[in-house]
Amino acid sequence: FFSMLFIDTGPVMQPPSLNLGGYYRGSTDQISRFFTADRLRAELTRNQRHLCLVMVGLPGRGKSFISRKLEVFMKWKDGGHAVKVFNVGKYRRNIGDTGDANFFDPDNASAMGQRQQAADAAMDDMLNFFEEGGEVGIFDATNSTRSRRQWILEKAHGRGIAVVFIESICDDPEVLEENFLNKIKHSPDFANMDLGTAMADLRDRIHNYEKVYETIDDNHLTYIKLFNLQSKVMCNRAYGRLTKSLLPFLTSIHIAPRPIWLCRSGLPVGDQKDEDHNPFAECKVSPLSEEGEQFAIALADFIRCRMVAYVQSIESANPAVHEDGHALEKCVRRSDGQICDTACAKVMASTLPRSF
Repeated sequence: FFSMLFIDTGPVMQPPSLNLGGYYRGSTDQISRFFTADRLRAELTRNQRHLCLVMVGLPGRGKSFISRKLEVFMKWKDGGHAVKVFNVGKYRRNIGDTGDANFFDPDNASAMGQRQQAADAAMDDMLNFFEEGGEVGIFDATNSTRSRRQWILEKAHGRGIAVVFIESICDDPEVLEENFLNKIKHSPDFANMDLGTAMADLRDRIHNYEKVYETIDDNHLTYIKLFNLQSKVMCNRAYGRLTKSLLPFLTSIHIAPRPIWLCRSGLPVGDQKDEDHNPFAECKVSPLSEEGEQFAIALADFIRCRMVAYVQSIESANPAVHEDGHALEKCVRRSDGQICDTACAKVMASTLPRSF
């Protein structure tokens, strides 16, 4: 059934033998060894069916903010995963707690029981979510003590669920102030308080948590630490496929607002709205038509009006932009269709008439 052709290419050239000294000879000998750490990594790299992301951190550290970002990211990743956030604070409010700082005092035995009741309810719902086909559960709470994290591990590992802890650490005064204001603005716990009262109550709550807070220091756990909601991230034993995908995403998280402009380039020469071809696919650098030139100028004017401060920062850093008053127009004159390369102009005009 098969034909095989052998070609005589002459004698096979053997690579020259390497005369490695003592130190370098040892480096080749280790290739055949398989260390305990390698076996552990092989186990952690297995494709787990379920993944639980456990938030860790004091109040006002952006845990719920990060949870929602992770939820959106995971729903997009790899075509979409079944993801859900389980915020213990919501369960706590459902059992009647008003969120007063005294409720979070570790010496308040009655309140501790109610807080554990809320955590139990959130955990039960998350486990049921996994049983019903969920893939990624995000357990959003302070989870500030080793005993609480051990409880989560026992619950999850008992169902074969992988656990990754994500600790948000903030000590930058500006970041903390922004986080506090955001929490007071959006959390139902402070809905009936004025700004001053709410800020004082939040600081008292944080003080109560600081009495018992224990940062993650167990290197047998898989964890990721995010510092000041910035690009500094530290991880330990983050070998899994999904877990590793979180690292570059977490480095891009930020709390400062910034605009994102999505724009289709102007019409190039020869493009007609009623034609079935798409010049974008033919030439990425085709010149713009008269209509396209007008669009480029209008777009540049729009950016100038909306992004004056941003343009000034660019000019200060790049003298060439300052010297060339038409630099922005030149930037938008490049006809690059990007994701619309395979969509003909006719389809774009019929489905997105306002954008077209």
